[in-house]
Amino acid sequence: MITDLHSHCERSFDCEIPFAVMCDSAVERGVKVFALTDHCDLTPVSDEAAVMDNIRLSLSDAQMQGGRLDGTLKVVKGIELGQPLHNLPIAEKIVCMEGVDFILCSIHEIIDKQDFYYLNYNNEDVDDLLTKYFEEVLETVRWNKFDSLAHLTYPIRYICGEYGIAVDLSKYSAVIDEILSLLAKNGKALEINSSGLGMKIKETLPPRAIIARFRQLGGEYITIGSDAHLPQNVGYRIDEVFALVRECGFDSVTYFENHKPVKVRI
Repeated sequence: MITDLHSHCERSFDCEIPFAVMCDSAVERGVKVFALTDHCDLTPVSDEAAVMDNIRLSLSDAQMQGGRLDGTLKVVKGIELGQPLHNLPIAEKIVCMEGVDFILCSIHEIIDKQDFYYLNYNNEDVDDLLTKYFEEVLETVRWNKFDSLAHLTYPIRYICGEYGIAVDLSKYSAVIDEILSLLAKNGKALEINSSGLGMKIKETLPPRAIIARFRQLGGEYITIGSDAHLPQNVGYRIDEVFALVRECGFDSVTYFENHKPVKVRI
């Protein structure tokens, strides 16, 4: 049963596709459990009213499409909560909202920097960036008010993939182990993001070694997401990710209902 718990629609700043079109694409591609996790990226100056209104619209869309496709597609009401520690007062309100099934937590940027997508790595200290990034991820995992941690190696998509700068992730193994151990201890999921398979890095985010290490450290829950912003990318190469997850020692993947994990055997 294919699950895809990371995708976007017109409620996200970087997507123009209607919610219904993304859901119909999920059905066409054999996805059975689908979450639209529209961006909710927080900054210190985020407009609280605008943020909350956009989430409510997204949840309403999910409710409507879930009813329309009942029996064909299970629509999980999700949010991609970015940088919650950058505006903790709003983040604390978001995680208490009713009607949310699934909070996917991500770090797209660190304080005083743009999204990793926009940075020019020829002008950056890559080691300093990654050190600060993994430290912020760890602090966010300590905060603990989410269901799954998205694309743990997100900066690598651009540093290695787009700029061709070699990075030895083993240098950060201690903090990555701490992140993975705490996720496991707290019963949180680790997302395996398939988008990297179609990018220059040619690997999932995070890669195989980190997935296997999560299992070794007691990780139980895995969510899988295509990170689709276009209908043709819904469910992208998730069959390959299922095989990878099995190879790393997991016998199931997970989706969430009202923040409760539901396992799907693979």
